[in-house]
Amino acid sequence: FPLPWNPRKFLIGWLIGSAAAALPATWLWYTFVSPAQLWLPPLLCFLIGLIESLWFRVDDNFIVPFAATVLLALIPSPLAPETASLWASASWMTFVLPIAFALVAFLARKLTAGGALCGSFCALLLVLAHPGLLLFLGLFFVLGISATSFRFAEKHRRGLSEPGGGKRGAAEVFGAAGMAAWMAPAAYAVSGMSGRNAALVCVAPLVAKTMDTVSSEIGKAWRGSTFTLWPPHRCEPGAEGGISLVGTGTGLIAALFASIPILFYHWGGAREIAALIVIALAANVWESLYTSWVFRHGWDNGVHPNLMLTLGAAVMARLIFGT
Repeated sequence: FPLPWNPRKFLIGWLIGSAAAALPATWLWYTFVSPAQLWLPPLLCFLIGLIESLWFRVDDNFIVPFAATVLLALIPSPLAPETASLWASASWMTFVLPIAFALVAFLARKLTAGGALCGSFCALLLVLAHPGLLLFLGLFFVLGISATSFRFAEKHRRGLSEPGGGKRGAAEVFGAAGMAAWMAPAAYAVSGMSGRNAALVCVAPLVAKTMDTVSSEIGKAWRGSTFTLWPPHRCEPGAEGGISLVGTGTGLIAALFASIPILFYHWGGAREIAALIVIALAANVWESLYTSWVFRHGWDNGVHPNLMLTLGAAVMARLIFGT
């Protein structure tokens, strides 16, 4: 049956697609977040599916992540659980900072218009949870853009540069920062989880994605030996799932720099920084194996490996810091 508001979409497709997303989302919520409020993940999945079914004459790769980031704002903040909503008690400066952050990135030609809009909502969710989280998003942006710009002309000549001159769109932004923004309201739902540990769960996906971006971009520019982990064999720089020693080493250094601000906020010390770096390394190994597996099966990688990377980091951080 075609949907009355969009004959291009069908009822059965919307229901099956939403259910396919709701089942793993509910399981993840129950297993790693809380056995309470199990109605929330299916509701969000069906709402996102409903919004995606509307016809805005805009690419779905923008509509879906944009809808997801807006709906996340309906969940209470983890670091300020006394507020009924992330929008409650927010000063005007709270909204100015994320908008300014996205606007600067857009004017610097590092984000598309959709990427800037999606990024501003992700940044807003982080700021409303704790203003300090914006620093980690900023570090990811600066380190990632610097690595992308490194020998960009050579990478472009070899066909290894990011499309669109290195600009990131809404889907890329959501894949990179969406998990951290989602963990901001979700982390505190764990009974007994302290605000400091909840913050570390939010930080871990950003640190892991910082390592991923830096290691990938430096590895492509350096022309060093590149190989896949499984099956283990040498490959060309930029190959799906490929890693290099130079890229991995540089990425670990970037993860260290991205983790250091937890000292300023008293969210941990050297042990917590080491844990974040180990989580980042493990998440990158997992993403490399997953990407290679997807590529071998001839499936479209798209941007979902970014979500798998950040999801893996968030789950590991929840297991390590969630007490």
